[in-house]
Amino acid sequence: MTPRCHVPWQQMVIDANGTVNPCCYWSAYGNLNPACGNLNETPLLEIWNGPVYQNLRRNMARGDLVAAGCANCLALRQGNVMGLQFDPDVATETSPASPYAQNMHVLREEIARGATVLQAKPTVVSLTASYACNFRCIHCYQDAMRGLRIRRESAIEEVLALIPYLDQIIPGGGEPLLHPLWRKFLTRAEISVNPYLQLSTTTNASLVTDEVLAGLARFKRLALNVSLDGGTKAAFETVRVNGRWERVVANIDRMIELVRRKGPPSFVSVTMSVMKANLRDLPHLVEFAIRRGITFGLSPVISMPVDQSLTCFNDPVAETTGWREAIAEARRRHQQLGLEIRGAPPPGHTHFDVLEETIPWAIFQQPHYSVEGFVPSRLVRNCWKQFGRDVLVGFFPVVGRQLQECRYYAPLEGERYRVWLPEGEFALGFFPRNMYPSPLPSYRIRVSVAAGLGRLETIRLPMPGASAVKAVEKALRHVAKTALGHLLPDASKKALKRILVRP
Repeated sequence: MTPRCHVPWQQMVIDANGTVNPCCYWSAYGNLNPACGNLNETPLLEIWNGPVYQNLRRNMARGDLVAAGCANCLALRQGNVMGLQFDPDVATETSPASPYAQNMHVLREEIARGATVLQAKPTVVSLTASYACNFRCIHCYQDAMRGLRIRRESAIEEVLALIPYLDQIIPGGGEPLLHPLWRKFLTRAEISVNPYLQLSTTTNASLVTDEVLAGLARFKRLALNVSLDGGTKAAFETVRVNGRWERVVANIDRMIELVRRKGPPSFVSVTMSVMKANLRDLPHLVEFAIRRGITFGLSPVISMPVDQSLTCFNDPVAETTGWREAIAEARRRHQQLGLEIRGAPPPGHTHFDVLEETIPWAIFQQPHYSVEGFVPSRLVRNCWKQFGRDVLVGFFPVVGRQLQECRYYAPLEGERYRVWLPEGEFALGFFPRNMYPSPLPSYRIRVSVAAGLGRLETIRLPMPGASAVKAVEKALRHVAKTALGHLLPDASKKALKRILVRP
């Protein structure tokens, strides 16, 4: 058996709150799956063969991506090959002798028969020991979690005990090079127990010192990705607050020099989180990468913050002006520069396709009208108590009595907001930038049109006090049965109740 994706048999992604998932797409980009466990509560190898991993392996072995929870996987949509990750030099061991080779031998056999409970240990582990970062990127959702740490003292030791068996260790962040664990690991870890070990990481490249480069050079293979988010100084420094373009570019070039000395399969790549603030800079990012002979990836910002999301708008026409042209120009430069520099046109880049599919172009065909609304002072006060003064209003279209995803937003300025909306009914929600957009299903407005002008009317207000709790709990039970409900973390649901109940 050769599964479509080998991740369920190889990989663990551990976040700073202890949550363990099989990959970074497991609960993002339309995949709405439960965590495999939490390292603060459960030993690592117990999670590895726990019920979530078993179910995932069983259904992936059958080729049932829907039951596996992977039908909307961004990696598969982008055409990524999710094959078995291993060092081909392991074949030189005529009889598997090293722990790496022995574990890989067992793993191959277990994958071939579609095993759900594994004797083989994980071979790819991503560990985010902290979300600490020296940048404050405008789209980052981690600001509210900077202080999180894995609490169980032996948990980190359980991860490091896997080093003899790992194909890849992936320091995560935040900024990995800011954390003492990874700085020490680069320079002092005893990696002779596993000469095959690859170090893979995503960094902002601001802390790449001579010592860091020397530590990286110790590993046989390197996969170094830089979150760049712009191909020009202006776009980069707008998005990546505290970042200095010249320093980061110089460090990227030093990393490229290192991997070229090592040779394939080591590589450097850059990634752009594509959002409102930088989409028009996409052609420059493409040119930056191609002229350096490195690859690039595109990750659309979708859920939050809504003011940078490619699927949620305050003024759709103004915010999306030039988007189609920028994507078309990026495609053109990818082809033209590839031909010019490499002598042959490169294959099409699927990330462009996924980016265009992400943007809800159809809503731009609808007429939108500038409207102004007012929020009851009681609700405004409760929002301020819960979230502070930086509050956004979200607008969730109601279609056939069903709430859709948040498609529009507006800053709450005192008790009023301004937004461009099409005709129709909307549920409102209130949330800070770093929280998923969450609806108050009982708060409804309607936009109608007369003489070419939009008119907003409030058709239902949320009830105050204890009665609101019952109403919200009932609504949340309904919403929980929909895809929208799966997107709301418990913190968002609790916040909905608090902004209604506080006097």
